[in-house]
Amino acid sequence: VHANKAGNLGDGAFRGCASLVYVGISGLTYIPPSTFSTCTNLYYIYLPDVTLVNSNAFENCIAIKTITLKSAQTVYSNAFSGCSSLRTINLPEMTSFENIFNPSLTIIPAFPASLEVFNAPKLETTVSNMFFHSKNIKNIYIDSVQEIAPSTFNGCNNGIKVTASHGILLLVFFR
Repeated sequence: VHANKAGNLGDGAFRGCASLVYVGISGLTYIPPSTFSTCTNLYYIYLPDVTLVNSNAFENCIAIKTITLKSAQTVYSNAFSGCSSLRTINLPEMTSFENIFNPSLTIIPAFPASLEVFNAPKLETTVSNMFFHSKNIKNIYIDSVQEIAPSTFNGCNNGIKVTASHGILLLVFFR
């Protein structure tokens, strides 16, 4: 899919579209819930104007290895759940990470186990269990963070490098 200008997409607009491998849409500012959910062959995304990524937006997009949403300011916690190949997330403008509450889950899935690098230099506050499923996380860049919530790194297995406020480097090790 390639479009120079897009208005709005409906919830689940491309859900389950196995033949979708590339998305390039300019002018789109909002990704509704489940828009690209279960697009199992989607591996490249170019959405330069998106400012809000809603719940399950890329759920189970198992071919994506890297995602960069250069204008995204708000991302919902389960936007990337089930993206089992996702290694790198770049969200250079993200200031808000919205936790989705689901009473049937004790831990909200935030990022997949495959994630190695998380870059959100303008993020101001983390949420509890944000990296709970990210067993392979190695580098976290949250340069503007003002508050790190309890249990943010709960579940991380490896030693990780966290670059936080004003370049402060935290090395976090787990047993």
